[in-house]
Amino acid sequence: MLLFELEVGRMLLVRPGLMGPQEFQALPSHPADYRIPYGNEPDQFGDFRVPPGPGPHPLVMLVHGGCWKAQYSTLKDLAPIADVLKGDGIVTWNIEYRRLGQEGGGWPGTYEDIAKALDLGPSLAQLHELDIDRVVVLGHSAGGHLAMCRGTASAAEEQSSSFGRAAPYPRCDQHSGNSGHGSLHSARAASLPE
Repeated sequence: MLLFELEVGRMLLVRPGLMGPQEFQALPSHPADYRIPYGNEPDQFGDFRVPPGPGPHPLVMLVHGGCWKAQYSTLKDLAPIADVLKGDGIVTWNIEYRRLGQEGGGWPGTYEDIAKALDLGPSLAQLHELDIDRVVVLGHSAGGHLAMCRGTASAAEEQSSSFGRAAPYPRCDQHSGNSGHGSLHSARAASLPE
C-alpha cells in the first residue's frame, strides 16, 4: 500500500494510495501575505508568502501546471506547498499566468508572463529580506516545463524584455554563462528541431 504525506500548517495528512487531481486540489491552504501584480492582465499576479522572523530567507518560485490550459489549474493548486515551505522558513512567490483559453494565453503570452513573473521574484527582496543566492524555481507538470524553459533561455533571449522571442522555443543546447535564473548548463535538447 502506498502512502502520501503532506504537512499543511501543523496538520499532517496521511492517506493510502496515490493522490488524484480532485484530492490534490482540495488540500487546504492559507491566504498569501501579499498578492502582487507583475502586469496589467487579470492573471498576471503572484502570491508572496513570508515566514516569520528575520531573514535573509531563501526563495522558492512556484509555477503551477494544468496542461497550459486555463480550465485545469491555478496557483491555488500549489498554495499548500507554499504554506509548508513558509513554515520551514522559506519565502515563496507562487505565480499565476495567462494560459490557453484566456486572452493573451499561449504563444507568446504565456512565456512572456513566466519571464516577467520569475524575473520579478528576486526583486521582491524590498518586501522582505531575501537571500537571493538561494533561489529555486519549482514547477509542476506544464509549470515544470515553463520553469525549465525560463532556466535554459539563451543569453540573447535573456537580453530581451521577454524570453523566447528569438525562436518559438528556448534552445537548451545554446545556453552559456550563469544567468542567475537557475540555469541548467548541462541541459541538452536533442529532439528540438533546428
